[in-house]
Amino acid sequence: MHHFFHNRSCKVIIRLTLRMPKNIREGDELWTFRKNQKLLASVLEEVGWRGYGEDSIAQYCSWFTESIIFGFVWALWHFPLFFIPGTYHYGIRGMNVLYIFNFFISIIPFGFITTWVYVKNNRSMLASIIFHLFVNFMQEKIAMTQTTKCVETICVTLAA
Repeated sequence: MHHFFHNRSCKVIIRLTLRMPKNIREGDELWTFRKNQKLLASVLEEVGWRGYGEDSIAQYCSWFTESIIFGFVWALWHFPLFFIPGTYHYGIRGMNVLYIFNFFISIIPFGFITTWVYVKNNRSMLASIIFHLFVNFMQEKIAMTQTTKCVETICVTLAA
């Protein structure tokens, strides 16, 4: 019974996060590229951070320490994106330096929660990939402003 609900919820989350926005046509190449890019980035980041990185240091550290280490590493990982035109990160670079700081700060509590999802699901990369995808797509779906993301960072930090 538990497996049924787990598999069903995964399918619902995937369906919700990959559904096409109403104002974009099926053949729109930009939308297809962005969808595939988000999917690939989430998969590769989680395989690297959770599957390889955290499992490699799990024998030396608690999941709490892993989260701190990989939160900082993950933040540094995203740094070059602030200099690549067309990326989300490049866009916020032109808005306000506080939004850049918020992005880097928000990665650490997000890393804690993602690691918790990973550990609590028997170190399941699929669980962390789905969570990562869900967060990325939902932030886009509800069109969060940078100010709202600052509030989100406070809430996620308190939750973590």
